[in-house]
Amino acid sequence: MPPPTRNIAAVPISVSVARTRFLAKVASRTAKPDGLLVVAPDAERAFLDPLPVGQLWGVGPKTAAALHRRGLVTVRDVAAMPEPALVAILGKASGRSVHALAHNRHPQPVQRHGRRSVGSQSALGRRHRTGAEIDARLA
Repeated sequence: MPPPTRNIAAVPISVSVARTRFLAKVASRTAKPDGLLVVAPDAERAFLDPLPVGQLWGVGPKTAAALHRRGLVTVRDVAAMPEPALVAILGKASGRSVHALAHNRHPQPVQRHGRRSVGSQSALGRRHRTGAEIDARLA
């Protein structure tokens, strides 16, 4: 009788690399559910411009609707608007923030905090392991 098999589920993970935190987060969301996306500095506009305005931080359904009413559908459309025009539409803080993000300017620096998690890994090898052996190793 063959040994019992265990179903081991893979955990999907998305990873992105970009010059700004904002762009890395957007790229990670774009790469989901299980992908790697690197946005090179010379490809930032090409990546960002065609995205829908809702990909910009701070642009939720109501803000997106306000932008759509004015024909602003993509990040490229928003980036083409002068900052004072966006401020007139969205208010001072939101207009300035959305304008900056549409130009891939994110004023918050990446802050390094201490380690937030600890990981460990160990290979089990290729030989067959019993359920008890696997359980003992996991414990």
